[in-house]
Amino acid sequence: MPESIESLIRQNLITPPKQFQIRAVRFLEKNKGRGILGDDMGLGKTYEAIAWLAIHPEISRVIVVCPANIKYQWEKQFKEHAGRTAEVLEGTQPYTPRIPLIIVNYEILSEALWPNGQRRKGIQPKFPWVDLLQQMKPQAIIIDEFIYIKNPRALRTRATIQLSRRVPHLILACGTPIEKNPAEFYSALNLVAPGEFNSFWKYAFRYCDPKPGFRGRGWDFSGNSNLKELHERVAPFMIRRMKVDVAKELPPKIRTVLPVCISNRKKYEEAEENFLGWMEEKYGEKASLRAAGAVGLVKLGVLKRIAAEGKIPTIQSWVQDFLSNTDEKLIIFCVHHLMRGALCSAFPYHATIGGDTPSHKRPAEVDKFQHDPKCRIFIGQLRASGIGLDGLHKASSTVLFTELGWNPSEHEQAEDRALRIGQTASSVNVYYMVGKDTIEEKVLELIQKKYNICSRILNGETMNISLFDRRVNPDGLQTAIPARKKK
Repeated sequence: MPESIESLIRQNLITPPKQFQIRAVRFLEKNKGRGILGDDMGLGKTYEAIAWLAIHPEISRVIVVCPANIKYQWEKQFKEHAGRTAEVLEGTQPYTPRIPLIIVNYEILSEALWPNGQRRKGIQPKFPWVDLLQQMKPQAIIIDEFIYIKNPRALRTRATIQLSRRVPHLILACGTPIEKNPAEFYSALNLVAPGEFNSFWKYAFRYCDPKPGFRGRGWDFSGNSNLKELHERVAPFMIRRMKVDVAKELPPKIRTVLPVCISNRKKYEEAEENFLGWMEEKYGEKASLRAAGAVGLVKLGVLKRIAAEGKIPTIQSWVQDFLSNTDEKLIIFCVHHLMRGALCSAFPYHATIGGDTPSHKRPAEVDKFQHDPKCRIFIGQLRASGIGLDGLHKASSTVLFTELGWNPSEHEQAEDRALRIGQTASSVNVYYMVGKDTIEEKVLELIQKKYNICSRILNGETMNISLFDRRVNPDGLQTAIPARKKK
């Protein structure tokens, strides 16, 4: 008798699945590895795709296409869940990958070469990375956040489609498959089910409420029509659950560590390798001499600040994606004024509380975040707004830490700004943005050690579920934390 899908997943993965994730793998298996994972944010679409691959060890040549700001998260999740090593591709100059499990971002995949160096309408460019990756004859491709290929004329859409054609197994994942209208969905549907969705014109005239374009030029497909029928046609190819649908299986908190590259690697390495020399060059001899008195602590603080500065472009991109792909509001915590200032400048319509915010003005900032529909971001400094600030939970169930503090209690208190009595969401998603190969990874370990010590003192033993235990929860580098009782 053939083994069940659930038993195969448990045999082949390190982390155990939840029941709704098993159902997603069954859906992919029924569709022979071709389908759309449309689960809500935080439900583990990455895990579900990895789980299907895990029960098919014969599928070794795999390519993951995703945004740049999450490609290292994919690398970590393959390692954590399946014990598999993936290669993350970098740069615009193609080179032969060393292993067959590959992660590539849209930006370098769509790097194009144009005939005679001229970009012209109707001319198909060459995509060097696509040409090279096709030579490995991939057996499966995972396209994450496929909303990135909603525009059929965009280079990244054309490159992704070219790479994916004739690949037997194709998994598309996105918590927000459509932002505005059905026209955005066609590229994904055509890729995963070309037999059913084989003509954009037929699709557009049926489901996009076509109207003549401006001054009779072309057609306007920004409308929608026959949506119930479209839903019924899409249903065999997509599985989608919202948090409310699986609330009983979700923990109160879901923590995810997002490893990201820093943009100022050279500056970071110079400071790390010759700290006192770097201090003298940047800030003068007196500053260098002062730093020499407590070189370890000062160096740690400086490296944390440099790493934070190097994450700013990726963080801004991640936040923009969040705002574009969801209707939710977002709570952001940072440490340095530099980070807070960069985020406030990048997203002018925000609420913010820092160490320089007078006490009498703080309630107005919280009220703005709660009640102003245009204000979708709260930006707070960790120590100034992470403790004793109530009301944020009424507007948001998602928290992003752009930087790390020093103590686990700081983070738990800040997380609980979104996990309070009266929170209507079934689960709170907490994201930690950590600089890859920087001091932040060591700080993360330090926080875990401190958490273990505190747990032994307060609880008499180390709790089975730790602050950043990567082995517990199958939704990425996540941890299920029991809800704390509120007085």
